Amino acid sequence: MPLASYLVIISPLAPSIAGGSLCPVHVFVSDVSDLRGYQVAVEAKGGKRATLFLKEITLQTVRPEFVFADQRVYQARDVLKGRAVACLLNNSVQGTGLRYLATFMFRASADASGPFEFVLREDGTLLRSASDQSIPRLLGGTVSVVVQAGKRGKNGDQR
Repeated sequence: MPLASYLVIISPLAPSIAGGSLCPVHVFVSDVSDLRGYQVAVEAKGGKRATLFLKEITLQTVRPEFVFADQRVYQARDVLKGRAVACLLNNSVQGTGLRYLATFMFRASADASGPFEFVLREDGTLLRSASDQSIPRLLGGTVSVVVQAGKRGKNGDQR
């Protein structure tokens, strides 16, 4: 039986942010079956000026929609290469709808401006089955956030 394909989706919390602010980007996978492990890699591209840089990566395992909820999970994060990894020691999971994988926290430089795109890196995103086979996946399209120059972050600070 061939393994199913999954659509990995990235979703920023807000369509725009102020320069110097944080921008969390959540990664999800749809309708899983026989998923035992994954690696996701996200990067920010574009903008008119300056940059968004990756500050931290978290796997919020207490979220009810976490793909490996209520399972013993091994996880790792690599901020320098912008990737998160998680796997189960035994078994695999199934589930319908969107399932949470990881959160990538980006920070806009104080002088950043313009539209930035978040993309899943093809070479750094993979899904594995319980039999350690690669699961074909379709990567979701890019999503954008606009950094507004001259605006101040929450509480009036230039974070």
